[in-house]
Amino acid sequence: MPSTGGARVDGVVAVSGGWVSGEDVGDVWRFTGVPYARPPLGPLRWRAPADPEPWSGVRSARAPGPIAPQAPPIAGVAIPGDPVEQSEDCLSLDVWAPIARAAPRAVLFWIHGGGFTGGTGASILYDGCALARSGDVVVVTCNYRLGALGFLAHPALAAGSGSVVGGNFGLMDQVAALRWVHRHIAEFGGDPGNVTVFGESAGAMSIAALLSAPAARGLFRRAVLQSGPPYVHTAEQAHRVAGDLLEVLGISRCTREHLASVPAADLVAAAASLQNRAPQPGELPLPFLPVIDGTFLPPDPLDAVSTGFAAGVDVLTGTNRDELAFFGLASPSLMSMDQDGLTAWLARSAPHCDPEVVRRTYQDALERQGCNPLARRPTVGRRAC
Repeated sequence: MPSTGGARVDGVVAVSGGWVSGEDVGDVWRFTGVPYARPPLGPLRWRAPADPEPWSGVRSARAPGPIAPQAPPIAGVAIPGDPVEQSEDCLSLDVWAPIARAAPRAVLFWIHGGGFTGGTGASILYDGCALARSGDVVVVTCNYRLGALGFLAHPALAAGSGSVVGGNFGLMDQVAALRWVHRHIAEFGGDPGNVTVFGESAGAMSIAALLSAPAARGLFRRAVLQSGPPYVHTAEQAHRVAGDLLEVLGISRCTREHLASVPAADLVAAAASLQNRAPQPGELPLPFLPVIDGTFLPPDPLDAVSTGFAAGVDVLTGTNRDELAFFGLASPSLMSMDQDGLTAWLARSAPHCDPEVVRRTYQDALERQGCNPLARRPTVGRRAC
């Protein structure tokens, strides 16, 4: 297949599998629903992603692919314009590339959030058209496997995962998408040697894990992590979650065959029931996370980065100031805890934190809002919370 930068000429590009055609959306070519890996169906469920199967002719890339199986969004209402069709055949990506010819452009590769159980790179919130146009960059977003289908770690799934632990299939999808970018983004006018991965929440947590993953090394030059800590499960934690999931599913003796026979909708429902449970002390309320498996993720990401594994990658981190309000953590009950309430909350939610440091931080933050919650009574010139 030719390599002529077709996206800048007529919107038809040769990629792994065949030709794809995009659409002109005003100075930018948009390609949506481009497969970057084979559908992880049947025997490929809970396996590392494989290269796409070839197709004949020119494949239209003008509609987003199905999103990964997931529970309904918060409040049960999808964002207007977001794709809603779900399927295990979800491994596709979207590309926005300026039409004007230019030197190879920087590439921005977005990894969506959603607690590893929800979301899609094809959300209207992540439309890359304006960013591609104003920043003169190539923008890529991708879907990856979520929930139990993407992050279930159980010894029965070890074969095909490259470790004795299992799990990390969603991260493997992200690496497969990055490899696709490395091979093909030049066709869209992008520079495969100048890729920045950026993401928020679970997307940032994914990037933290990828910084320590040997399979991802060399696939990106810069990383932007927004509101996502380098949090992963140990094998013990991940296997405990797997046991809880099997209990919900009513599976007492687990084999790959047993799990392969469970409908995706049942896996999604079981994962949702785990999310509704109170987390273990000191753990996030996220049952499915990347797992340290000794192979795909050999060490803890924070340890890997601190010892230089990610040397050569520029890293920018930050947090969204009011993001936790979205999760109800700005409720009146949490904003008006007295000393006893704060102590109990710390013991349950942050047992490893220095309680005095947290107490001072909590008090100082709320005093800036004009109240003194730990004083148990209004102070002069201030209102009680």
